[in-house]
Amino acid sequence: MPNRFAAALLPVFLVFSCIRETGAQVARLAVLTPYSQESEAQGWGVFVDGLKQRGWIEGSNISFDIRRTGGRPELLRQLAVELVASRPDVIIGVTSQAVQALREHTNSIPILMRGAGDPIGSGFVASLARPGGNITGPSSQLGDLVEKSLQLLGEVQPGIARVGVLWTPENAPSRLAKDVAVAAGPKFRMSIEPTPVNTPEEIAPALASIAHDPPDALVVHSTPVLLSNDQPIIAFAAAHRLPTLTANGAGVRDGLLLSYAPDILEQWRLDADYADRILKGAKPADLPVQQPTTFELVINLNTAKALGLTVPQSILARADEVIE
Repeated sequence: MPNRFAAALLPVFLVFSCIRETGAQVARLAVLTPYSQESEAQGWGVFVDGLKQRGWIEGSNISFDIRRTGGRPELLRQLAVELVASRPDVIIGVTSQAVQALREHTNSIPILMRGAGDPIGSGFVASLARPGGNITGPSSQLGDLVEKSLQLLGEVQPGIARVGVLWTPENAPSRLAKDVAVAAGPKFRMSIEPTPVNTPEEIAPALASIAHDPPDALVVHSTPVLLSNDQPIIAFAAAHRLPTLTANGAGVRDGLLLSYAPDILEQWRLDADYADRILKGAKPADLPVQQPTTFELVINLNTAKALGLTVPQSILARADEVIE
């Protein structure tokens, strides 16, 4: 009984400890994201729970200001200006484009990355060990991820020779992933054929161009413009019987075939730890960028059946989620 009573009082104790440390001032955490509330619900829940475990309770000692673009990346800069002007204590930028929009308007407010694929190449940090500025957070092993994804695609459907790639030139990690894929293609006896898409209006013309000479498979980069508008892509792939690969499980749940990516929930957990440490006085410049240690393989068997594909049992056994 005493142990249960102590456990029940622990969250209360943490709340009062944090209030003491912040001088009874409510901390303000902002989020800039291109994704919908529905698609981020699970990850956001993990993040909020992580903060609660560290004593940060919404309505008590922390408040949230979340801005979403609704699948329109061009709104990122406008929303970034508004968030920076509100002077929050820390801002989470979901995707590299969101981080870039934020860093253009502040070099003092701490920015946490969420889903940034190439923080050094994008100029967000000086190094993984010593970021050196106002940006830090979890990243992804983009180069290794691209090669492993191509390998998985070849295992799902042996004999793939031509791979179309829908990518976003304005997105730095997407540019890097495209370049890595082009370089790695010969290793898997694949020719990589990129088609750029920067806005939702460019999706239909891009698909029409690919339809003139369809490849054997289609890679869909997990950029906001593509994943927030993936239904035409899913319909196109079904019509042309193309296996599809992406790096976000949400796209597979929508109807794409295969996803291999860092564990998104783990990245949200890490951001909760980063946010807690920064709100308690740590500097982003001193907090190393963490690389993922766990990855998530998601397969949509309904899509596989519609394509007439039999996913090897060896891959199904490795899958973290199988949609049937």
